[in-house]
Amino acid sequence: MKNDQNNAKIKVGIAILAAFLLFSFLFATSIMNFWLQMSVTVIALCFLAYLLDRHGFKQILKEETSQSTLKTIAIGLGSAVALYFVFFVGNIAASWIRGGTENIADVYTLKHDNPVWMMTLVIALIVGPGEELFWRGYVQRSISGKAGNMAGLLISSACYCIAHLASSNFMLLAAALICGLFWGALYWKFKNIYINIISHVAWDLMVFIFFPFN
Repeated sequence: MKNDQNNAKIKVGIAILAAFLLFSFLFATSIMNFWLQMSVTVIALCFLAYLLDRHGFKQILKEETSQSTLKTIAIGLGSAVALYFVFFVGNIAASWIRGGTENIADVYTLKHDNPVWMMTLVIALIVGPGEELFWRGYVQRSISGKAGNMAGLLISSACYCIAHLASSNFMLLAAALICGLFWGALYWKFKNIYINIISHVAWDLMVFIFFPFN
């Protein structure tokens, strides 16, 4: 039993280290279009999580929940709107922080005039679902199972934030921490990865496509 627990910790550690390295490479290099490289990064992390814990990864998608399909969609979309409002207020407050407005503008340079249809597909089919499956479904769920829900929430959120360090963008780091805590709490409460996926995708689309802050 103790060996199994140690092995599980090692596997999660490997996954987190891989995320740090891949996200650092993503922000430090430009070997291809950012969103395509982001897609490759997320797919690689999900595949790694699957290899490290095939049973657990499959179970994430099959977890029984108390929410109906309609309620799952409603909670997902409602939480995305709530999180958008938090960032709407934060965007106003950013103007009072030295370099805050510039940092936010830098985040939007990641769009690089990419076609809206391409970004929409990448966010909806790969980035949003993939990040939730990896960070909440695998990392947070694994840590919570060994150290408790609060530890799972705090550690996974901190790691999600740290993974963005290579961006050298304070506002992006703050956004990653807030989003990590928000979506982490959402997963803790409902234990429904589909709520998280809907919330993440809807929020990303609002922020980057439909109602950007820049």
